[in-house]
Amino acid sequence: MKDRLISRKASRVSKFIRAIGLSTALLTTLLFSGNSFSKTVSASAPQTSLASLANLSGTLTYPSTTRLPPDAVAYVTLVDVSPRQDTSGGMIARQILSNLGSAPVSFQMNYDRKKICADCSYAIQAQIVVKGKVLFRNASAYPVLTRGNPSIVNILLKPV
Repeated sequence: MKDRLISRKASRVSKFIRAIGLSTALLTTLLFSGNSFSKTVSASAPQTSLASLANLSGTLTYPSTTRLPPDAVAYVTLVDVSPRQDTSGGMIARQILSNLGSAPVSFQMNYDRKKICADCSYAIQAQIVVKGKVLFRNASAYPVLTRGNPSIVNILLKPV
């Protein structure tokens, strides 16, 4: 009887998660992100399997004399930058970080490896925003993942 009740509750939770479109990776990130809020948003289908997840990590560095307000938010985005004639590649995954503290700020994002094509080019874009205003942004490209590029990257952000 007790097992059936637990199974029924687990089924309801599972249906709820599917209904709101949370992937297993996003749910895991939300539950186990540590002290600061960190959310990974994936452009992939909501039912990404854990087996197809891969990891991209690094740091964001901005001028050490800058003191960020508590409501500063960093956006780290994995994008397909392959040249295309008909459309842009778009976002593969994004991590949103708050409670940034002092530089460097570490990030670790999950992405669906099925979305990565060995012949395509990918880059990380990052910015720090306060109340809708971009304060810092990467000024140069940071290629990642394919064509011999790394999965760990240190990004220098410049004032906007």
